[in-house]
Amino acid sequence: MEGMSQPVARLQHSLRGPVLDRHHPAYDVARTTFNGMIDRHPEVIACCAGSDDVAAAVDWAQSEGLPAAIRGGGHSVAGHSVCDDGLVIDLRLLGGVQVDPESRRVKVGGGAVWRSVDAASAAHRLAMPGGTYDTTGVAGLTLGGGIGHLIGLHGLTLDNLVSADVVLADGGVVTATDATEPELFWSLRGGGGNFGVVTEFEFALHPLTAVWGGIITYPRSHMCDAIRLFRDVMASAPDELTLMCFADNEKVPDGAASITRLLRRRRPGRRGGRPPASREPAGAQRRPRPHELPADPGDAG
Repeated sequence: MEGMSQPVARLQHSLRGPVLDRHHPAYDVARTTFNGMIDRHPEVIACCAGSDDVAAAVDWAQSEGLPAAIRGGGHSVAGHSVCDDGLVIDLRLLGGVQVDPESRRVKVGGGAVWRSVDAASAAHRLAMPGGTYDTTGVAGLTLGGGIGHLIGLHGLTLDNLVSADVVLADGGVVTATDATEPELFWSLRGGGGNFGVVTEFEFALHPLTAVWGGIITYPRSHMCDAIRLFRDVMASAPDELTLMCFADNEKVPDGAASITRLLRRRRPGRRGGRPPASREPAGAQRRPRPHELPADPGDAG
């Protein structure tokens, strides 16, 4: 705690995780987020190692009269995960993922990113609607709704939320579910934010044995036709099919439209299993990628 001000030293004394002030050599790296255009300088960064650390950090910020920002995965484009002249409650040490394949549940720390969740779930041929980028933070995506590739089958990420451990503004720690703290649980699923700090999520998982995915890229001259194709296919697409259309005027000099395809394999006995046939505009470049998920370790033997 050498060199720390007395208030910051008091915070460090109450935390198990490290506290970084502006003189700490790791400060500049720790305050950097996904969006490089955000350049904010918090007074202190509290790297929390558990709910007790988060509660102590919340109490300290209130006693010092400082604003607080919560950093989960640090993927907030708007920069909500860092603030100027305040406290950043950094949850990256709470990045653990525990899958229970029997109950089809996964417990995820508030600082985890989707890459970790996907890897742990796929090992058991299970999945849930997560982010479209694997570096996205679980907390921010979930509490903001959560649009992912499996949305047609299983809804938003928050629709799959089973419970959440939350540190409240008074320092109390509660577990919110449909049965316990139901109003808080409702609020966390789209109520607008700032109800507390979620240190752990529990989600429902769903069987997923294989997907068919790829990217179709169209030149600028066929961009309008590509967008119409996207519209027409999605008007009658099965729930198993997810398409996302992007117009790119930067990476490709002449501009381009890209459609990403992801098709979840239907369960045996159900019709379908391939993308709907549609007439594609001329000039399309296709990059399909079938992908079999790894075998469940429990299937071995």
